Amino acid sequence: MNEDNDQGHSLSYWRLSYRQKFIRTLWTSVFLLLLIVIDPPDGTVWSLSIYGVLLLAVIVQAVYTFYRWQRDERHKA
Repeated sequence: MNEDNDQGHSLSYWRLSYRQKFIRTLWTSVFLLLLIVIDPPDGTVWSLSIYGVLLLAVIVQAVYTFYRWQRDERHKA
């Protein structure tokens, strides 16, 4: 993690701080929810599985990056 790059923008996900990764994950989840609203699952196991995996991945990523962000904040102080 590059602690100096906590402010500003970076196209590379790997150069972001955990705080910025968390914010980017939240924005990504908005697009996923829009995708679900625009193209709802048709009830087949395949489409429900795809949406379920995507939703689970976004939730896990958000929880992980939030945890790491908070841990880094505690260790800074």
